[in-house]
Amino acid sequence: MPDPTTLKNPPVVQMMLTVQFQQPLESLTMIDVVGVYDQFRSRYPVFQQVPIASKLVVQAVPRTGKEEVESSALPRVMMSTEDLEFSCLLQTDRFSVSWSRQLPLNEPCSYPGFAAMLQSLEAELSSVVQWFATHNYPDLSPDVIELAYKNAFLIDVDGASRSVNDIFTFFKNPRGIGMSAFSTTWIEPLREDSQAPEDLSGTITVTSGSGIGPDGDRVLLFNLTGLRNARSRSWNHLAASYSSLHDKMLDVFAGSIVPPARETVQ
Repeated sequence: MPDPTTLKNPPVVQMMLTVQFQQPLESLTMIDVVGVYDQFRSRYPVFQQVPIASKLVVQAVPRTGKEEVESSALPRVMMSTEDLEFSCLLQTDRFSVSWSRQLPLNEPCSYPGFAAMLQSLEAELSSVVQWFATHNYPDLSPDVIELAYKNAFLIDVDGASRSVNDIFTFFKNPRGIGMSAFSTTWIEPLREDSQAPEDLSGTITVTSGSGIGPDGDRVLLFNLTGLRNARSRSWNHLAASYSSLHDKMLDVFAGSIVPPARETVQ
């Protein structure tokens, strides 16, 4: 997730920016979906159906039990570039843009960085909002924004294995023994200066653990998901809200990753 101007090859595997609408497009039909896709077809020729995502909720304690999904909603659709690197996703209650790494972690990739992806979201979202406005749908307004990163760090480097504390600052293993699995999760609450302690403006959820990278190698994962309430904000304020959330997530990343491990090994 670090800006590519500061790191040669950041460890990002995927990043996604999502805006959830206050009022879902309950009357959305597949004919409408095709109409929206016509606005994207030239840039995103690959059209797929993907699983429906659960509702975005800002809360300090993780939800338990079955995730809330609108069973009557149309499928979530993903529109992608030929190489599947860039995508736009539409669901009745949200719109997203994403970037996915297509190369192994030890090879330089064309990670666009946060600023470029934010510009992409603003441009593509504007097209979607305008399409619905001209097709007799109620005006759309933002409810919750999400910024999500999946990061991966190679374990096996130059014939040797890196330990958890070679990568994460928050874990130290004084016993010096190897581990076959590792996982941890925490949530950091975000509050505005004027808010009461019990009120939240957003959260940053961190999950880390053992995994497999896009090229099949053993990795340690470090995923960040930032949520922020946007109900009282207009579309014009989204960029500032995303930038503030991004800055806080950068602080979490910088404080959690050992400096030599912050970019992938080449």
